[in-house]
Amino acid sequence: MGYGLLYLWILLPVTTLFLSVLIGRNNYWGKLKWLSSIVFGVMYMLAAYATFSAANMVAFNKINLPDFWMILAGSIISLIGLVIGTAVRHIDKKRRHPQPQYRK
Repeated sequence: MGYGLLYLWILLPVTTLFLSVLIGRNNYWGKLKWLSSIVFGVMYMLAAYATFSAANMVAFNKINLPDFWMILAGSIISLIGLVIGTAVRHIDKKRRHPQPQYRK
């Protein structure tokens, strides 16, 4: 139970957020970076499905459907990280290359 709480509800979301911030900050894949949130969402769903649900299916000899809402949860976490990383990149760009001030 401790593994599930630590990994699925703390470590995986924090890692997803951190990697999404890095992707947004460094503008990896250009405009396609926004699609990475879907990949992170599917990864978040599969992490639970391939561990706990798979063990449950083997133990009780039945097939369970994955929790598709977890795709949405993982995607939202990733989108938050992408927005933060993109904002940091734009702020850094403005700080490095300020616009010239013209006098009237």
